[in-house]
Amino acid sequence: MKPRIVISFIIFLSAYAPLALLFALRDFDSDARWFHHPRFVLGVVITASLSLLCLWLAISTVKGQFPITVNRVALRSNDLIDYTIPYLVSFFGVDFGKWQDVSALGMFIMLLFLLSVTTQSIFINPALALFGYGLYEVDFTEGTKQKNGVFLAKGELFPGAEYKMERLSRFLYIARQ
Repeated sequence: MKPRIVISFIIFLSAYAPLALLFALRDFDSDARWFHHPRFVLGVVITASLSLLCLWLAISTVKGQFPITVNRVALRSNDLIDYTIPYLVSFFGVDFGKWQDVSALGMFIMLLFLLSVTTQSIFINPALALFGYGLYEVDFTEGTKQKNGVFLAKGELFPGAEYKMERLSRFLYIARQ
């Protein structure tokens, strides 16, 4: 079971919300006190803001139903460094007034989206980190069954502690206190 494609796309877009702010800053004309390409910049910033709002609403509604005990925890949030490469794009000469540059950037972002969904790395997300969520590889006990998976949790998870868990996809869960 994979997360639904629309939800996955919202999660993916939210990961690049800070990139939208970098684009806006690069496109700002301090003399005119406005953007060189306002439609592009405003569209990207509004889309990023809406994706952050949707992500926050979706994550905050998950309560966790199933009690678990954590046996082993390994931090996976260090994988966030992989997101630095696309952010470097903002420092290269992308001309937001040229449809070719914007189309190439869009194709690059779509390729990253497809890779993120198929490799289940979509939840390695800087926006989630900014909301206080960490990503953990966890061995846990649910009832009498030993399982493992990747958990999103606000704050840190500790071995021996009990949490409420909700399944988001085949191997991805969210843990609540």
